[in-house]
Amino acid sequence: MKILVVGGMQFKHEAQRYYAYVNKLMNGFIRAGHHVEHFSDRDVARNSNLFRRKKLGEKRCNQILIEYIADYQPNVVIFKHADVIFPETLINIRKKWPHIKLAQLNEDALFNPDNVERIRKKSGVVDANFVTTAGSALKKCKVNNVPFYFIPTVVDVSIENYKSFENI
Repeated sequence: MKILVVGGMQFKHEAQRYYAYVNKLMNGFIRAGHHVEHFSDRDVARNSNLFRRKKLGEKRCNQILIEYIADYQPNVVIFKHADVIFPETLINIRKKWPHIKLAQLNEDALFNPDNVERIRKKSGVVDANFVTTAGSALKKCKVNNVPFYFIPTVVDVSIENYKSFENI
């Protein structure tokens, strides 16, 4: 299967965030035998305009994502904190490629109203939503009865390999 992960990592941080959730997720998909590509929406937006401002490059970033999907033809697209990508772009993807499954992944706390609003923007136009919070807090995120699923915080043995408890 071909999987495209959109968002979740910014190259401006270089290796400072090597432990990021998205890296662990992609490692797991690769170990399971899938081909995985990453599209950094925030970096593409910044690099899509003369002033290197994310806001100024959002429209072009959405166009580039459509072109990327046209070339790569993924089976699944996972949007991980892809705040630069417009819900309209997801609708456009669904119209052009109805066979592609769209999912949203969020690992931030649901007691934050801004995070809930970010989730709600895309939750009605994806096939599934995955969050690291379970329980009744999910009710405020639902739109159009698109399912929400709990996903635990990912652990990757190639990243979490220190055993500090052995030094006690």
